[in-house]
Amino acid sequence: TSIMAKDGFLPRSLAARGDRLVFSNGIILLSVLAIALIIAFHAKTHSLIPLYAVGVFLSFTIGQSGLIKKLWNREEGRKFGVLLTVGTGAVVTGIVTLVTMVAKFTQGAWIVIVA
Repeated sequence: TSIMAKDGFLPRSLAARGDRLVFSNGIILLSVLAIALIIAFHAKTHSLIPLYAVGVFLSFTIGQSGLIKKLWNREEGRKFGVLLTVGTGAVVTGIVTLVTMVAKFTQGAWIVIVA
């Protein structure tokens, strides 16, 4: 959150460090959001697993897609093997994300889609 706040995509207060050199406001925000999820799902961890799975695979897909774009834009980075490997990873994690979203939609995965 601190990096996104420095870039202007989140409130600037999330980029401030506290007395112990940690990003206190970000930690507080994440704690409040975690508490809200625990309350919303009545502390049933099996209900929170679809949220985690969709979030993880969506992050992997976005990260690998960004890496493909970065490698494609660099002249020395256009190596077929590397692009094929990263592209395969992006496609596979994208498929897993879609399957998980559809299969677990009613169990709470819609929250990640909305977010």
